[in-house]
Amino acid sequence: MTPKKEIDSQSTISEAKVAEYLDRHPGFFQNHEALLKTLVFHHKPGAAISLIERQVSLFRQKNQSLQKEMDDAVKIAREHAWSLNLIKRLAIELTAVTALHQALEIIDEKLRTEIGINITRLFLTDPEANYPSQGMIQSTQMRQAKMILGPSLRNGKPLFGAMDDDQRKYLFAETGPQIKNALIVPIGPGAEVGLLAAGCFEETALERKPYLDFFIYIGQILEQLILNLNHEP
Repeated sequence: MTPKKEIDSQSTISEAKVAEYLDRHPGFFQNHEALLKTLVFHHKPGAAISLIERQVSLFRQKNQSLQKEMDDAVKIAREHAWSLNLIKRLAIELTAVTALHQALEIIDEKLRTEIGINITRLFLTDPEANYPSQGMIQSTQMRQAKMILGPSLRNGKPLFGAMDDDQRKYLFAETGPQIKNALIVPIGPGAEVGLLAAGCFEETALERKPYLDFFIYIGQILEQLILNLNHEP
């Protein structure tokens, strides 16, 4: 095996050759930025400033990218923690209810105080549900719901955003024209059990994040409540 020292001496290029090459190729480090991260040298004020500034710039950009990734991760974690905390408190309150309208009143109060929602409606699409339409709870036919709200109910995920006049009228009746932003939460696969509708009078009061996970949980809770509670008011 050839000693390392011998290899180094055989492969050594003189500083003059390196300097000459770099002088003839001023864009070398621009095309090989990774090399800047490995450079180690001392300098006096004013010497090789362009190289140092470039190296610092690369590290700064990398740090900024890592900081953004960290900030995004922290934000997502906080959103999940918020959703889980609210669902936990809501679930505790719902353990004492004996009727569906009581459960919806608790959910409506939480949506108003925690999120700023102005109006809540629960639509039962299960043909076997015999709960009478009253107050915030309405019975509807699945065919009618799909015709007005569209096939997007099939994906089983909450829907956020503005709605047209027919959709607002169907979901919120006479209050429909005041609704600027709304969401629909399918309950059960393909909304076969029902759907929860919530509306806001302000366009910016309801965004998809951080509320998506929260309303998925709400849909799952409502599904169990509708199936298990006595449908008598």
